[in-house]
Amino acid sequence: MSPALLRVPASSANLGPGFDTLGLALDLYLDCRITPAATLTIEAHGCDAGAIDCTPANLIWATASTIASNSGRTLPPVHLAIDNAIPLGKGLGSSAAALTAGVVMADHLLQLGWSRRRILDEAARLEGHPDNVAACVLGGIVASGLDQSGAAHAVRLSLPPSIGIAVVVPDFALPTHEARAVLPDCYSREDAIFNIQRTALLLAAQTACTSPFARRSCPGWPRCWRCACRACWAARSAARGPRYWCSITADSRMCRGKSPHSFRAKCGCARWPSRATRCAP
Repeated sequence: MSPALLRVPASSANLGPGFDTLGLALDLYLDCRITPAATLTIEAHGCDAGAIDCTPANLIWATASTIASNSGRTLPPVHLAIDNAIPLGKGLGSSAAALTAGVVMADHLLQLGWSRRRILDEAARLEGHPDNVAACVLGGIVASGLDQSGAAHAVRLSLPPSIGIAVVVPDFALPTHEARAVLPDCYSREDAIFNIQRTALLLAAQTACTSPFARRSCPGWPRCWRCACRACWAARSAARGPRYWCSITADSRMCRGKSPHSFRAKCGCARWPSRATRCAP
């Protein structure tokens, strides 16, 4: 087996009205270096490295092991060196990146010869929804869905080069299952129509289906939303994790020439512990 280097991007999903449908890849990366070894060893460096499991239960290795088991194979022992730049549990797709890395690792170690579409399909089946993993696999902004058989389908779209992303990441974790627990089981026809109309128009804006519920778990979101509406063409809170993001144009008067920390202060997010960064899609 030859050494390999895998790089998987962060992602932000549930864009505007695109709940479990629209995902966006960001230029924060999970890097994994795989080299042959006598026994399995895992080391982790970078963002939140102390929270990354370095046992065989590590999500990357566990995902690869699941793929191997489903294929009736066994993974060879390796040294897995992880260099992570994606905050964990903050709504930037850290688990989707790890899961995608695991699928790609299995494909490499077992020489399965899978296409990008097959990798996406396997990752989506394991994740349970395709939006984050589709952005991880395809990059850019991606519209995705599952058919009745559970197979994933995705279409990659390109954003204009003038669009950038400002992300505010609070210094508290909000696990996906807790974020989604505040959502109702059923929605009114009016809310469903509201979302369908805006998805059809590709307007990543406030959504009646998730934002009113998700913002209850995220302090600072209402002011961040009002401020972002004056400067950006889209702003979003999370139904997975507590991150807020907005898309800014290069000529935005509020954001032109300013650091993401300045944006954070203008939005009132400085009132609670958080980190801000500007990303490229």
